[in-house]
Amino acid sequence: MKKKILSICLVAVIAVMAIAGASLAYLTDTDNADNVFAVGNVKIELVEQQRDEKGELVAFEDDKILMPIVGSAQGDKDEYGLPTAKNYVDKIVNVKNTGESDAYVRVIVAVPAALDNSTDAMSVIHWNVGNRFSPTKAYTEGYTNPGYEDIEWDFVEEITIDGVAYNTYCFTYTKALAAGKTTDCAAITGFYLDKNVDNYVDDKGNVVYTLNGNDINYDLTKGVKVPVFAQAVQAAGFDTAAEAFANAGLPSNPWA
Repeated sequence: MKKKILSICLVAVIAVMAIAGASLAYLTDTDNADNVFAVGNVKIELVEQQRDEKGELVAFEDDKILMPIVGSAQGDKDEYGLPTAKNYVDKIVNVKNTGESDAYVRVIVAVPAALDNSTDAMSVIHWNVGNRFSPTKAYTEGYTNPGYEDIEWDFVEEITIDGVAYNTYCFTYTKALAAGKTTDCAAITGFYLDKNVDNYVDDKGNVVYTLNGNDINYDLTKGVKVPVFAQAVQAAGFDTAAEAFANAGLPSNPWA
């Protein structure tokens, strides 16, 4: 997935030099100085990563092969706290503040609605949030990312992208992200197909996928797209992320 960058400009007063003037009798003199303003900026970069064959974090690459998971995503973990189960697919999503001003950030994730269900046992595709992910390889049994309590996330709405229905979820970081810093807790860390996904060939020669014996109303042969979008708004002038985003007017459906 291509990285997406969103810039929002704000005006911050760094110094103001007032107009100076003097007059005496009929002789006048003026000395004008321009008011000086520095324009701050809010600029972010969506950071997506995965583990390579050596177990190191590298940039995420598209066109992953989704297969039913073998084992359990809640089972054994590596030093990052990520599942070691076969066919678990990494998609570690963070946000970096590349601008000069502190900002509130949020990540919006879209999952095909036909594959995503509020009842986990009925979902074709599953995905993990980052409460067990340690980018510094500090994971130990029972480890919880200290930044996880600073993320608020929930279902937003169902939208349509390129004719496909998607469920959207918003991950809002409640603390401002300082300039030059990257979020210390991933919004999401990975995806995998349910272990009960199977397929068969119907009488017309079409490959049909099933979950627990029921046909899935989605053509998995065409792949699965999971769009991710990051947004940011200046922290200056706002007490909370909720207030900042409410005033910024950024769309909850950035793909519209």
